[in-house]
Amino acid sequence: MIEHMNVIDTLSDQISALLDLMMMAEESVDIKSIRIASEMCLTMHDELMREVDKISKELKEQDK
Repeated sequence: MIEHMNVIDTLSDQISALLDLMMMAEESVDIKSIRIASEMCLTMHDELMREVDKISKELKEQDK
């Protein structure tokens, strides 16, 4: 369980940092860079949700 939480915390921190960077980007940043950063956030979010699903499945198995 601790391993899952570590992965979730790491992914959450990475997503937050990337979103903060995107928000601070000046107008000179091109749309392609924003799109790539957005895709990275979505990928990391998907990974985070997979970890949440793993935890959910483990908890359901423990309840049985």
